[in-house]
Amino acid sequence: MKPAENFSLQYLSGVPYLLPYGQAIADRKRGLRLNEAGAFLWKALQNTTDRETLLAGLAAHYGADSAEMDRLSEDLSAFLSELRVHGLLTEGDTEISSKTDCAGCQQPIKDEITDLQPNSENRLSSSQYNIGKRTVDSRHDHHFENKNTDSTAIPADSSIDRKILRIGGERIRIQAPAKLLNDALLAFQDEEAAASGPDFHLKVTAASDFVCDLEVDVSPLSNVSGHSGTSVSTPSIGHREASDHRVCLPRDPQLCVSESESSYDFSFPSAQQLSCGEIAKDGSRAAFYYRLAPDPASDIGGFPGEILREEFFHSLRLAFLYHVQKKGMFAIHSASILYQGKAWLFSGHSGMGKSTHARLWTQLYETPQLNGDLNLLAIAPEGPMVYGMPWCGTSGIFTKQTYPLGGIILLKQNQQDFCEELSPDQKTLLLTQRLISPAWTEELLSLNLRFADRLKDQILVCRLHCTKEPSAAETMKSRIDR
Repeated sequence: MKPAENFSLQYLSGVPYLLPYGQAIADRKRGLRLNEAGAFLWKALQNTTDRETLLAGLAAHYGADSAEMDRLSEDLSAFLSELRVHGLLTEGDTEISSKTDCAGCQQPIKDEITDLQPNSENRLSSSQYNIGKRTVDSRHDHHFENKNTDSTAIPADSSIDRKILRIGGERIRIQAPAKLLNDALLAFQDEEAAASGPDFHLKVTAASDFVCDLEVDVSPLSNVSGHSGTSVSTPSIGHREASDHRVCLPRDPQLCVSESESSYDFSFPSAQQLSCGEIAKDGSRAAFYYRLAPDPASDIGGFPGEILREEFFHSLRLAFLYHVQKKGMFAIHSASILYQGKAWLFSGHSGMGKSTHARLWTQLYETPQLNGDLNLLAIAPEGPMVYGMPWCGTSGIFTKQTYPLGGIILLKQNQQDFCEELSPDQKTLLLTQRLISPAWTEELLSLNLRFADRLKDQILVCRLHCTKEPSAAETMKSRIDR
């Protein structure tokens, strides 16, 4: 037996948790809340899986005498059994190799996300050696829709456009085929760059005069040396050799991520036209590569059309969220409103009713809606802030403005309306699980956790058990006003 890969032991307000990252998140694996004995054993399992060695180490750790060994042995067996049940301890070499080609994803991933909260049913009976734990659902939201069609590489004649966007204070320069940016992205054009004149985007020298935080290039895969237009292998931002080692990270039918020394590489198995991409590890440069293919919805002689425009829109978000994560900004799955000059976020898994709750506020209290699905957060010197960005799910609701963050309300369906106060570790855990910022590696997971831990102490964070009736909004407004 061996401990499962892609799980990290993290302490949230002093409480130990085993939390998934990378492929474990893609596989919808659950984490566990541990007690001190469980944390000790998980650390020990990284060095040995021999039961007698584990038992001896546990006995020494607690100074147990011979009369206590039977109870200690029973608790150890129960703990190991629980790890097996939750897939945290495997028999033999059952894990998929980290060198697996990301394009080989076969198993479909369901879109549904369950409520992310501890399950108090799984705590073991109490004793001073009890290795207690609680299941934590750690399944995160996924970023890409499933689109399965084949495309044949054909020549295309498309001019190159250069735009500068400003999102969350970050300047993004995009060099791409003309008209690839949709209206939502164009709404975030940098005002200073736009003031340079209508032909600014065609002037390379003028565009180069603007210092940008993220450079994005979009080009045909067939134009890259050594690529046929159908390969999912990514050319290199860092000009690495083909023999350089790449480690496969999360992979599912929509997105596969691999890591090299200089970059994270993406492939999009289900995309029709956008084949692959990459972003430098310092977050400063990204590139995406598309197959030249006809698009019946095109408005420019067959290319690019709505298919590639939509695929690039979602893929740019992937690179942007990694870039801003390096700057201390994080995105959370939530709908937001403006009330008393502050942004209030309602977060819950798909179908939980966050959009319904936001609409209730608008109907009852005439509060403007800021974003229908995603919000970008950072802790600025003046306090936590919410920044406008173009990605908003299917709601079509977004803003370019920046507002102070008042609080984050975690929704849970119920037949009654009431607010539940949460413990510090629950706040950190639940906020982290609502973030859609990358958690491809243990390091990135830790960034998300540290941000959530800081944020929880500066805003209102609570769980609203609610119906979908006006009384739900009334209950939450009363709590905020208090």
